[in-house]
Amino acid sequence: MSITGTEDEVAQMIVRAEAASTRPAAIEINLSCPNISGHPPPCYDAAQMTSYMTTVSAAAKTIPVGLKLAPFLYDQQFHVVANAIRSCSAIRFVIAINTIGNGLMVDVDKDVFSLSPGGPFGGLGGKAVHSLALGNVLRLRQVLPSRVDIIGCGGVDSGEAAYRFLACGASAVEVATQLLIEGPSVFARINRELMQIMQRKGFSSIQDIHRRWHKSAQPALTARL
Repeated sequence: MSITGTEDEVAQMIVRAEAASTRPAAIEINLSCPNISGHPPPCYDAAQMTSYMTTVSAAAKTIPVGLKLAPFLYDQQFHVVANAIRSCSAIRFVIAINTIGNGLMVDVDKDVFSLSPGGPFGGLGGKAVHSLALGNVLRLRQVLPSRVDIIGCGGVDSGEAAYRFLACGASAVEVATQLLIEGPSVFARINRELMQIMQRKGFSSIQDIHRRWHKSAQPALTARL
């Protein structure tokens, strides 16, 4: 179940979900919306993140909770999120990344702005954000506690794209843009392509991929520290 809102609204929704006869398997709190007028996404703000995590800690009892994160462009942003999450044991996963706000496309043939039907500006996702999403996943894996899983999102249109996210430390991936293009059959195709890549490389599990790529990522992490 994906939710968003003020801290009090988020707390109320979590409490209601905990008490429901049919409870969700997990709750995603979207703290990355780029369209809140007059405000940055909460996950960009250290004080807001700390306050949200205090609220979540008090409300969440048994349902795993995760955060959908905005794209991060400089290192301090990763540490803001990591420091907040360390204080909240209820956070079990993060999703990286949400769309990049204020994107724009121009249709040269029709002479119109074409990214968003509601106006010139819209959220940029899909292949256009794939490299940034990969970088966010790897950096988050380096700074987050190991108890927090990462779900990669942004340009997953093939088994190769899914493999790239797993190599960067993701435990799962999301498919959005390609689902709109291809329909539900996209999941079986991507899974099949991913399994072929893993078999070719001799990997039998996602953990095998993580072990192989952790050795490659560790020198970069050591250099940063």
